[in-house]
Amino acid sequence: MRKSPAEALVDIARTKAEQGEGWDALTAQLSADSYVLAEVMATNPKALLDVGPAWNLNLESGSLKDALAAYRERILECAASWELAVPMRRKWASLDAMSDTTLESGGAAAFAAGLLKGRDTEWLVKSRLSKAARLRLLALRLFEAGNTEGALNSARASELSLFTRHHAAESQITSDPSLAIVRTAHMLAEYATADLDADASPAEVMAAYREALDWATLTEEPVKWPEPYFAA
Repeated sequence: MRKSPAEALVDIARTKAEQGEGWDALTAQLSADSYVLAEVMATNPKALLDVGPAWNLNLESGSLKDALAAYRERILECAASWELAVPMRRKWASLDAMSDTTLESGGAAAFAAGLLKGRDTEWLVKSRLSKAARLRLLALRLFEAGNTEGALNSARASELSLFTRHHAAESQITSDPSLAIVRTAHMLAEYATADLDADASPAEVMAAYREALDWATLTEEPVKWPEPYFAA
């Protein structure tokens, strides 16, 4: 049985930290912490918790665990007046099991720079939509020609492009230049698709792949998918 996204993000954060990928580890752990934040705040719907001071922290360099500890401390300060600090501290995953690594200066922007290639988020949203359409046509043609492996590779790439577009659109709405939600969603998607059954039928393979991406989706609104692939 697959873990919850929050549990998976803790695992991802620890793995990324062990690999020395500090910014990925930070992004994953902050996302995991946000699930706890939402869960605890739901117990007091009237609480008006201003997390702005935490997000305004400068995390551009230094220790991963120091950055996480500073973020958590700032959140707890914000939560104290609503008596939410204690339950929040209890629910957060311990940082003791996480390896420490360095947060390289400028690392927060590196992921976005790789995706945007000097352009803006609007371009990313549009380009991923057109890319997905091209790859879908290629997948269907390859499948008709009997190239099942090529068809599956193209179909997965098309679905991932739509998945990226969906989260990039959310980044555009929230004015997030670092594309943190895209970065987090990609890590979850990689986690969810790592152990899928490759020996199933093409239609079953793609149905499972789409289900995994749905699980990794970080928005309330689901990804808008086209017709299922390779249906009989």
